[in-house]
Amino acid sequence: MADQQNTTPTPQPLRAARAELRRLAMLLGTMTVIGAVAVALLLFVAASRQDSLAVSSTRTVAKALIDDLRTPPRDGLVDLATRLALPSTLEALGIQHGLADLAFGPQPDTASPKDSLPVTNPDGVTLGYLTWTVDRPGRALLYDVAPPLFGVLLVILGLGGLIIHRSHQVSRSLHDATTRLADSEERYSAAAADSALQRGLLMDAVNSIDEGFVLFDADGCLVVCNDRYREIYPALSDLMEPGVTFEDILFVAAGRLGVTEGMDSHESLRQWIDSRLNRHLLTSGPVEAQLSDGRWYRISERPTRNGGIVKVLMDISDAKSHALALVTKTEVLETTFEAMAQGVCVFDASLDLAAWNHRFGELAEYPAELLRAGTPLADLVAIDRRRRAFALPADTDDAATPANSTPREVILPSGRVLEARHNPLPRGGFVATFNDITAHHQAEVALRHSQKMDAIGQLAGGIAHEFNNMLTAIGGFSRMALRTPDNVPRVTLCLNEITKASDRAAQLTAQLLDFSRRSDRDSRVPVHLKTLTRDLSNFLRPLMGEHVDVDITVHDSDLVVLADQAKLTQAIVNLCINARDAMPAGGVISIDVSPALDGAGLAVRHPDLTAQSFACLRVSDGGTGIDPVVLPRIFEPFFTTKEQGKGTGLGLPMVYSTVEQLGGVVEVETAPGVGSVFTLYLPRVADAAASAETRAIAADIDGAGVTVLLAEDEDAVRQLVSMTLRDAGFNVIAAADGAEAAVLFERHGEDCAALITDVVMPKMDGTTLARRLLDRAPNIKVILMSGYDTNDEAATLADAPGRRFLRKPVVPDALLAMLRLLLDEDETAHEEEFLP
Repeated sequence: MADQQNTTPTPQPLRAARAELRRLAMLLGTMTVIGAVAVALLLFVAASRQDSLAVSSTRTVAKALIDDLRTPPRDGLVDLATRLALPSTLEALGIQHGLADLAFGPQPDTASPKDSLPVTNPDGVTLGYLTWTVDRPGRALLYDVAPPLFGVLLVILGLGGLIIHRSHQVSRSLHDATTRLADSEERYSAAAADSALQRGLLMDAVNSIDEGFVLFDADGCLVVCNDRYREIYPALSDLMEPGVTFEDILFVAAGRLGVTEGMDSHESLRQWIDSRLNRHLLTSGPVEAQLSDGRWYRISERPTRNGGIVKVLMDISDAKSHALALVTKTEVLETTFEAMAQGVCVFDASLDLAAWNHRFGELAEYPAELLRAGTPLADLVAIDRRRRAFALPADTDDAATPANSTPREVILPSGRVLEARHNPLPRGGFVATFNDITAHHQAEVALRHSQKMDAIGQLAGGIAHEFNNMLTAIGGFSRMALRTPDNVPRVTLCLNEITKASDRAAQLTAQLLDFSRRSDRDSRVPVHLKTLTRDLSNFLRPLMGEHVDVDITVHDSDLVVLADQAKLTQAIVNLCINARDAMPAGGVISIDVSPALDGAGLAVRHPDLTAQSFACLRVSDGGTGIDPVVLPRIFEPFFTTKEQGKGTGLGLPMVYSTVEQLGGVVEVETAPGVGSVFTLYLPRVADAAASAETRAIAADIDGAGVTVLLAEDEDAVRQLVSMTLRDAGFNVIAAADGAEAAVLFERHGEDCAALITDVVMPKMDGTTLARRLLDRAPNIKVILMSGYDTNDEAATLADAPGRRFLRKPVVPDALLAMLRLLLDEDETAHEEEFLP
């Protein structure tokens, strides 16, 4: 850089020469222009001077001529005007005095180049004007000399302008050369400074990175090596200086690192060195290795464009540790996932099965071929629809973002009971978990049933009393009717009383069966609260005992709720039993049914309620009340304040659970020594119109031409049903058991439109008979009768189009109405839609 500065001319002399040349050019051009202008001015002044002298001379001559004219003429013409009017006189005077174009007129001739003077007589009177042509020798000279002179001046001016223009060009060229030279010097200086700065920055950058970095040129000489690389190889750090060759470093490394100890010859060392010299050509990617400092590095060696080698060492010890920890954690999670007692499955945002554990397959009982990654949720939901047990969300449109994770009970066809819940995932999809609560559910059902049986045990005395009264009425009025068969009014009165007693016995029996039956099905139907409480009155009074009175008040006879009638009945009975136990000395239990009028207040107290209208059912007592200390726990399962053996702690929890499942809520008002009021708020539904069965009862039933196969082992019942059917016009084929009915069907099957059979019979039960006949004649109508509560098999069979269940005792009108409905049903099969 110093040599270049010494040999490069400084731009200062060039700038001085350019300035001097510009000054000389300007001076030359200026002097040329000034000289040309001065010559032109002098010529113009001389011409003007000559013209002025000429004009002055002619006016003098003209004045002398006029003076001469005033003298007495020699030609005898005294009148001056007359003389001047003569052309010969003017011509002679002009020749004589040297005036061109001499003329006389009344007005002066002002046209250029004319000049004029007035002519007066001796008396001073103007006679006219004498005019002549002015002689201008200066202008003539200008006309002759000016064009060539101006041409010369123009040439001189052009040369001056050319000189000035050329001087400007030369000056600009010198300026440009000077500027370029100065720019080159500045760029060279800046480049040199920038190169040094860049090299310093490069070294700072290379030394500041966490990776070890080294660069060798095409000759294998070290160019750049950062401090981190020297730290990685402390035994070789003294060698890592620019200029040392890669091969020399390897030779020293072989000795210092003990590589040569296992080598038996110089050729082995040579091979080891060559392999490392060419490793960047043999490997296509980074290599992970643990070096002498005990840490793991990712070593990347790459050839440069000019044939050198760049080597980067990245410390990955922490990443290795994290990866190992992640592998360990993943193994622990997978082991835990598989060891969970819960069944777990995960569906992604596309609602495809993404992950599951083996417990999920065991609990949910899905086919093994569907438990694979990518199985759509819809395929598993289709299995749920067929088996009518929804373990997974049935609505696939909302399954990706489920609104809540409330657990649901799922009863599988195998009898296993699952507690299922699903929760949304942040990026879409959901995770579903399943708990096997079969044992808990069975225990709960057993305890609930035990509680019912305890209540029925307490009913025994009261029921015996009630039935004895009913049997007394039935038997007594029957005998009274037989004594006077011809007295029609007396017989009619007796028969009406017998019918009332038998209806009352039937209602009480139905209440006992509903209350004591074991059922896991949630059979929700429209329930008229007026009818429910009316039917409960006969059941509750013997249950409560002689010291407790039950007062039932219905303020609105049109209140209808959608509920499982048996469960709702049990909930009311549980509240009444608790009320009875709270009044050991007796008292009154009030059951009040009315519309809920405090709709806004109820919504404020319970914002989670979704129904708009509620029915209010209150059970009140005047007992001991509930201690405020235990009040928050009264709905906890197995919590009871009763003595050991007198309470299971499931009564109030069952009430709470039943009402909550219906979408309602339970509120309690109590005070020690005052009593308690339990209020059930139940969502109302529209009052259904009279059922089809009720309409059919009122219709005229004509069974003409219809054949019915009847199977009943009880002679009296078989005779009653046969008589009822024949009175309505039906053809009846009666059998004493299922086996006999099957034989009769083989003979008359083509004529049979319906089967009416008892469920419990010897030789062949009613459900087996019905299934056998349905296999032969799928369109046959079936009515199953039983004095017992329906079992699962009979309930499943009856829960289909064209089939019904009729509880004994048989009411003739109800039997005929049900049969007529079945026969009038559309024969077309309907596709069932199941809800979870």
